[in-house]
Parts: sequence; C-alpha cells; structure tokens
Amino acid sequence: MKWTVISPAQWLENEKELYAFLFSLGIDFIRIRKPNHRACDMNNFLTTIPKEIHHKCIVHHPECNMDPFPNIGIHRSQPQPNDLNNGRILSSNLHFIHELSKVTACDQVLVSPIFDSISKTNYHSQWNASTLSFIKEHNQIDWIALGGIAIGREQELLDMGFKHAALMGALWSNTIIGKDIHYGELKLRLKDILS
Repeated sequence: MKWTVISPAQWLENEKELYAFLFSLGIDFIRIRKPNHRACDMNNFLTTIPKEIHHKCIVHHPECNMDPFPNIGIHRSQPQPNDLNNGRILSSNLHFIHELSKVTACDQVLVSPIFDSISKTNYHSQWNASTLSFIKEHNQIDWIALGGIAIGREQELLDMGFKHAALMGALWSNTIIGKDIHYGELKLRLKDILS
C-alpha cells in the first residue's frame, strides 16, 4: 500500500521539516492543501522544498505560477487541458460515479469519502464494492482512497481494489498545537497505520 498525507489546512512553523519527517517514516506523497493560501505564500514555501522531493509533492489548487516547479504535481477539481502531458503528476478528485469521465486523463485521483470522514461532520461514504468497480477497469490511474482512513482499515481498502490511501483527519486531530506539531504523537499514529 502506498500512503499519501494531506497537509494541515493552516501554515505551520517549520512545515518543510514536517515533510522531511513524514518522508523519513515511509510516506510516499505529500499533498500541500492550503484552502486559503495566497499565491505569494505558496510560491515562497515551494522554493524551500528540496528539489529531490519535488516529484513526491502535489499542490492543491495552485494560484501561483507552477512553471518554476516542473516536477511538483498539480491537483485541480476540474483538470485543465494545459496541465496534461507536461511530465508532472496531474491529480483530481472523484466524489460521485457520474464524474468519472472528468478524471480519466489524470495520473492520481482521490476517491472520497470511502468511509465516513474523521475530520468532516456528517460527511458519509457514498461508495461500495459495486460502485468502485471502475478501479479495476481504469487501472492506469493511481486511485487514492480518502475519508475515514484509520488504523486497521488497510485490508478493507485492498479488498476494494485500492493500492494507495490518503491520511488527513486521522493524523492532524490533536497533533497540532497552535502552529506546532506534536511529533511524538504523530509518529505513534503513523507507526500504527503504516505497520
């Protein structure tokens, strides 16, 4: 199973160091998702990320110019034609089966919520084994399970056809104190999930 971490929504102190920590524990990808980011803040932050891990980072809804970062992936709810075939990961999301046609040109697709969400109240799963049959039919896409991903669910995900899952609520609830990370707690949670 491959593992992705979706960043906390707010900017943290030493966020670059957080990513290095996550990669050292075995995380495969980090998605930089800052819903209220300013283009200049994102651009400044991306310049601090070592180039050797750019190919493991995906920026959600970038408003900044991504040309200086050709190996950092892009995630958009509605993929744009000029994003395609440029060598970087192109990512999108799938919430309902009728949206399938919009994502078939993407490299990675977040499918959510697979289980009831941990971080969003009343955000319940819409998926089952029957509605997830497209995973095997479109196996050129890296389908990523998102929503309610927690300890002990790996076999369920594998049975559904997923080979990749994303973590968000299971990691960040009670591990962020102000703008700081409680690294000991974070390491324990990841150890339990990744083992």
